Parts: sequence; C-alpha cells; structure tokens
Amino acid sequence: MTLHSGDLAEQRSLNSDVDSPVVAWHIQVPVVYGRSLWDCDFTVLRDGEVHMEEDRTLLDDLPLRLERFIGAVRLP
Repeated sequence: MTLHSGDLAEQRSLNSDVDSPVVAWHIQVPVVYGRSLWDCDFTVLRDGEVHMEEDRTLLDDLPLRLERFIGAVRLP
C-alpha cells in the first residue's frame, strides 16, 4: 500500500463557508473484487469522500472460494 499526502489547492470545499484548500490522501492498494485482483488508486478527501482514480487488473479467475449468505446463514 502506498500513501501520499497532498494539498489540492485548486479544489475548494463547496459545503464550507471557510475558503480553505481541501487536503487529500492519495492511496494505491490491491483490491480483491469477485475472483479478480486489482491495483487501484484512490483519493480520500478530508471530509471522507473517496474517489477511485484508476484501476488495473492484475489477475483474473483467482482460485477463491466465494462466500454466500442468505440472511445470517453462510452457505458453502
């Protein structure tokens, strides 16, 4: 996982009365989605908003056993 702190001075908070720059973290992490492994780049703003900037498939058809649920019951 890679973290980069940044000051996005060109972006301004639209929901704030204070005209201050929005501080963000840039994060690069692996993500398992379904049976695929992805390398994803995210921007996390100070207010908790998350944006996925880019994603790249690393591996497909991983030999993962997917869990399924019906209500509170886990199925094999």
